[in-house]
Amino acid sequence: TASNTTDVIEDQIYTGSLSNSGEKLELRNASSTLIDSVDFSAGWPAGTTSPGYISMERINSNATGTDSVNWANNNLITRNGLDAGSPPNKINGTPKSQNSVSKSETQITGALPFAEFSELTLTYLGSPYVVNINTALIIPQNKTLIIEPGVTLKFKIPESYGPWAGAYLKVQGNLMAIGQQGKEILFTSTGDFWPGIIFENSEPETEISSRLEYVKIEKARSWDFAIHYAVKINQKSVLIKNSIFEYNLNYRGLYLVNSFSTIENTTFNNFNGPWHSSTAEYPSAVFIENGSPIIKNSSFS
Repeated sequence: TASNTTDVIEDQIYTGSLSNSGEKLELRNASSTLIDSVDFSAGWPAGTTSPGYISMERINSNATGTDSVNWANNNLITRNGLDAGSPPNKINGTPKSQNSVSKSETQITGALPFAEFSELTLTYLGSPYVVNINTALIIPQNKTLIIEPGVTLKFKIPESYGPWAGAYLKVQGNLMAIGQQGKEILFTSTGDFWPGIIFENSEPETEISSRLEYVKIEKARSWDFAIHYAVKINQKSVLIKNSIFEYNLNYRGLYLVNSFSTIENTTFNNFNGPWHSSTAEYPSAVFIENGSPIIKNSSFS
């Protein structure tokens, strides 16, 4: 029979209501043999009622369900099914499908759900994230993407590509990619070079709005035939600290336009490329065009 709660047919329906303050639950078979249980009478270790009713998911199905650290929120990237709303909404969970937090790799095949949430997090659980689109992955204005320490983002390049092809990251809102020493965040490609990252704003931004700390950006090269770069910051202010730009075949590694960014304790390695006669471009680790950025305690080689 059709479900009256979701478009995913249930095996069992729980009768009753769960307390938001916690519950003890047991799963038993027809012989009343205990199959699984959780005891979170003192409070749920994950899941939310607002915003979005995000499901609590078990990380390791082979580990005990009573361990609170074995549970986490659905990551809002891997979701399955629609609820019974009118119109129906996406379920922030994975009924009858693998839990988002137990995946060894997460595919991003479309826009992030910023229409539903003002803030999203790419969690360490589910990393690496493979951005498998042929255009920009956009963080819209007034929205924030948080990337947890240790996360890897791989931007996929088509097997046969031309100019401007492949996935890249466009930041119109805020990006908080804050890693840790030993748990750096990596931006890279699934193969050859990927088109990199662009931060852009309609007018100069004087206050820091995005942060890249303990981040490594490698194999990035925009395919804009006019000006090549790994990262372009156009009228945005970004803190880049304790980070590495490496092996980027570019004419400009970090390209700052009307920017008040701060670059601190950051290393730029292995930048190369011939002089580009049509645009008079020379290889530059950092190229500054207007604005008033601060660069300190950094190295270039």
